[in-house]
Amino acid sequence: MAKKFISKLVVLLLCAVLALPVSLTYSNASADTAINAYPGVEFSFTVSDEVREANQKVVITVNDGASDVEVFNNGATKKDANNVIILSSYTEGKVSARITKAGSYTFKVKTIVEAGETAKEFIKAVTVHSDVNSLQAPKYKYVSGSASDLAKLNEYKTQAQDASYVDATATVKESIFVDDTYTVPSVENLLDLGSFSYTQYRRTVNYSVPGSSSYNSTSASGTSNLSFTITKVGTYRFYVLLSIDEIDGRSFNIAVSKLKEYYDGFYTIKRASDNAPLYASGTKYFTDEDLKNEYVPDNEETDIVKCDLVVPIFEFTIVNAGPNVKITSSYQENGYIGLEYEINSVKVSGNEVSTSYALKYKETATSDWVDATEEFDESEKTFTPSKQGYYKLIVTAIDNDGKTKTAETKEIKVTQKYETVDYKTGFNDWISVNYVPFIFLCVSGLCLIAIILLLVIKPKDKAKTEKVEEDK
Repeated sequence: MAKKFISKLVVLLLCAVLALPVSLTYSNASADTAINAYPGVEFSFTVSDEVREANQKVVITVNDGASDVEVFNNGATKKDANNVIILSSYTEGKVSARITKAGSYTFKVKTIVEAGETAKEFIKAVTVHSDVNSLQAPKYKYVSGSASDLAKLNEYKTQAQDASYVDATATVKESIFVDDTYTVPSVENLLDLGSFSYTQYRRTVNYSVPGSSSYNSTSASGTSNLSFTITKVGTYRFYVLLSIDEIDGRSFNIAVSKLKEYYDGFYTIKRASDNAPLYASGTKYFTDEDLKNEYVPDNEETDIVKCDLVVPIFEFTIVNAGPNVKITSSYQENGYIGLEYEINSVKVSGNEVSTSYALKYKETATSDWVDATEEFDESEKTFTPSKQGYYKLIVTAIDNDGKTKTAETKEIKVTQKYETVDYKTGFNDWISVNYVPFIFLCVSGLCLIAIILLLVIKPKDKAKTEKVEEDK
């Protein structure tokens, strides 16, 4: 019986030993396999389990064949001075990066440990190929003018308008308020992204406010949304451009330079007489890309031919939703009789809005509200309570279209008078309330003096004293 048991145990141990190298080879396989990448194109890899367990407590260095470049240290990303090695992120053991120059690179992810501990590290080789010409730039799709393309553009136009509503699914749609933020719908589905991902591009929205022919701009990168603030009612127009850092002197951007703007977008143009391409700069036209040879058409409408749509322009309309009165706090602190109270939780916005304020008062929680007798300073938003009770502020806003909006703050409770505390600073005043600590302080001082005397004063020599007495 024991013999059979020992035999089974030996077989199990042999199986475990044979299986062990297989699992080790598998865990190291990712480190041995080099990554093929292209300049500027993001790549990623995952470190080993033992390094990932350190969370953000790692140091990431990249060797470019000449020196080590530190790109991450204990949760903080560091910038490469030459802007060649760009670490996008290190999250949950996943390294995401891009390298803008061809060559061979070695990533080392090493754990940060205490003195006497052994650090763990993970090494990954990355080869960035030099064939930058194989990379493709982004461009807008669905701009050929076919029925299917127009359907895609119209779908986005609907999204752009819906983004301007408080609730696009409501039966009666209301525009967002002036001073609210408009979030630009993502244009990712309208793009052929080329060789890069959408989050790698820096997106810039250029928008014109109602009544303006010029454009303002704001940008976003990564996973952030493009947005801008609504400043007035009316029709807004916008278009979105993409850009990325140059790679070996090549740009991979969507731009509108040298294109002519029409109402629905930016187009390439040509000369009607010989179909030669033209390039626009403001209100002028040129026959060369360097914008040196100006072409002056006799009749702009007939001599300039609109060709291909490159960047579409979208629009949405903000209808006056009336003034917007926001009470930014759900709680008001208690007030004190005789102490000035500031109400800073009121925010009013809208289209040419006039605002009025009414301070209300009631003596008890069950009393009716009446007009307060205290004066409310509308410019400073302050008043000084003169009695116990409850106060609140009612805010009424009216715009130039006669639309009104009213809101009120939470109750301000006043239960006691404000009293200034006079602090006693004289010694007699201090000793009158701190006499016990003072006695202990004196005792401690005397003990300290006694200890010092014992250490400094040398005792008399006893043997010498006895000798002197014998001589007498």
